[in-house]
Amino acid sequence: MPRLDYAWLMKPERRGQAVILVVDDDDYVYGAVRAVLRPTGAEVVRAATAAEAIVAVESLRPTVAIVDVGLPDGDGYELARTLKSDPGSSDLRVVILTGHAPDRTAASAAHVNAVIAKPFRMHEFLATVEGLLAGASRAEPVATPTHGG
Repeated sequence: MPRLDYAWLMKPERRGQAVILVVDDDDYVYGAVRAVLRPTGAEVVRAATAAEAIVAVESLRPTVAIVDVGLPDGDGYELARTLKSDPGSSDLRVVILTGHAPDRTAASAAHVNAVIAKPFRMHEFLATVEGLLAGASRAEPVATPTHGG
């Protein structure tokens, strides 16, 4: 399992700050998601694989994980199911990102909080994540791919 160093996040000035984990191997997608999430004030960190995501969740205890369906070492729905079934991360709020039609059956089985199709409307994506950061256990998923923001 990969060893990632997230010690910089544990500095005193960062304690209490929400953490959002973005699990995506695409640099462009990560950059776009990070930019859209800037207004949340949360620390946005990245894992490029499912294995890295598991380590990051154990280390950082993020509030929200945004997970791409197609990961180099696995399926995003399966990663979500793994994280949600672990007592240490069962309260993690998971948003699935997909470039295909959302698979509602897989999403339900994995207990994800929202499924968002790419490309997405930036303000709707931000509203979904802000709702989950605020404590909503379910957010209205954005299921229709669209351009713009």
